[in-house]
Amino acid sequence: DTNIFSFGGEQRNRGIEWGFYGTLSKDYTLIGGIAYTDAEITKATDVTEEGKQATKLPDLQAKLALEWNLPAMRDLTLIGQANYMS
Repeated sequence: DTNIFSFGGEQRNRGIEWGFYGTLSKDYTLIGGIAYTDAEITKATDVTEEGKQATKLPDLQAKLALEWNLPAMRDLTLIGQANYMS
């Protein structure tokens, strides 16, 4: 059955992440980031899985968000955000 997953073994995650936060004006803020992860199975109960990419973990993730502080209501911030996962 291909829908059975077990947690036996070990995996190594290596990667890099970059993020930013910038004030565009007193009302607008831009936030974003990108992350790359290389997740490799290093030990497994099934030796044919060793050296393969780990499942359920995206290689690439990215986020971009814009915050708007409404001038008429300083306690209210509207946020638009886009996310990507490979």
